[in-house]
Amino acid sequence: FIRYSVLLVAVCVLVGQVSARRNVIFDFMKTFNGLYTNNEQITHVAPGQPIPDAVKITFIPLKLKKLWEPVIYFEEALNGEVKQRELWVLRSDKIRIITFRIYNITFDDKSRGFDRDAAIAALGPKDLHGKKDCVGTFLGLPNGWFTGGKPDCTDDYANGNYPIRAGVDTCNSMIFNYPPIVSESTPFMPIVVKPEGDRYPVPGMPASYSNPC
Repeated sequence: FIRYSVLLVAVCVLVGQVSARRNVIFDFMKTFNGLYTNNEQITHVAPGQPIPDAVKITFIPLKLKKLWEPVIYFEEALNGEVKQRELWVLRSDKIRIITFRIYNITFDDKSRGFDRDAAIAALGPKDLHGKKDCVGTFLGLPNGWFTGGKPDCTDDYANGNYPIRAGVDTCNSMIFNYPPIVSESTPFMPIVVKPEGDRYPVPGMPASYSNPC
């Protein structure tokens, strides 16, 4: 009886850990979701202070047939020009810690009829360019916030010395700093972006899920 009781407890603990890891992934995909801009920050710049670049960041949670893990599509535009497109392949090996491999994406979006959603759905291995040592990490806090950083995984940096964009997501805003050596750097730090419009549905999210935010 004791042996079976110990086994049952071990199974319950394991199931609980797996559930917690799934929940933090859902928390992350629910939080890093939708369109974020720093329009409000630009509007409230004090007289005589430098005006930051107009930042527009889009997060789209995905489930791609070619990848087993949950995925977030990340797109960043500065002053109306798209600077980065990435896929974040998410994992959680430890409770409340999210890590993600970053794949740079190339799209031929010069044509007038370019459809981003269709292009994302059609992504194949030839469209993804990643580096094994370029990994983002975030810690999920009990109140639903996330703190951590995302490296810049472009070919401009070698030997694993990737600049880190560090910050915090507070459920209703994201506050982060551009490293001084990246092209997006401005004299104005930190950057504060807030969500605009609706968020995207998260694939596979159970009906019983409840977001801390």
